[in-house]
Amino acid sequence: MIVPVRLDVEKVEGTWKFSQNKPGEARLSAAQGVEEAGEIALAELMRLLLDGHADAPD
Repeated sequence: MIVPVRLDVEKVEGTWKFSQNKPGEARLSAAQGVEEAGEIALAELMRLLLDGHADAPD
């Protein structure tokens, strides 16, 4: 039997986690994929974090 259910989302929380404990090459590849998807600013931030020039926002 299928029972319909409705859920109302009241709050969504996210976290910053770019590295995933992966090597630099994998992280650069992820940034490239993000950039190719059109998220230029996010890709730039990912590269900055990889280079150690910025800290992740709280």
